[in-house]
Amino acid sequence: MSRSISDRIITEKHRGKLCCDSAPGQGTTFVIELPIRQQVLDGDGQIPKVPAPVDMTPRV
Repeated sequence: MSRSISDRIITEKHRGKLCCDSAPGQGTTFVIELPIRQQVLDGDGQIPKVPAPVDMTPRV
């Protein structure tokens, strides 16, 4: 896979970063950073509201 395609997938689809460091005769190192959590947008491009948690504490 080409670097430009990889970069597009990582940055646009996953909101991450792709960095590379190359030195002649020493090779290339790629660093990929991906967020642990990603916010999903609704159809209007807005972050959907999450309902308040329900209290599941038993009542005695």
